[in-house]
Amino acid sequence: MRRRRALKERYKITPAQYDMLLSAQDGTCAMCKKPPAPGKWLTVDHCHATGKVRALPCTGCNAALGMYELYRQAAADYLAAYGNGNPLLKE
Repeated sequence: MRRRRALKERYKITPAQYDMLLSAQDGTCAMCKKPPAPGKWLTVDHCHATGKVRALPCTGCNAALGMYELYRQAAADYLAAYGNGNPLLKE
């Protein structure tokens, strides 16, 4: 009952809609394609600006998405500078 209420209140979806998304993803995480651990659910990823549900990632991928949204440019800058190794450590 708590899960049903959380889906409706937080994400404005029903358990049937969650199950439809899960089925469309073949029961796996939308990013890494791994199934959830036994007895666990995939998270509901949503846009924080609009509240619209995007897909069902696992907990780890959902956390990575959150970090990516916050630090996208910083990560791109870091990889541009150090993606091929630190230039100070020449071989």
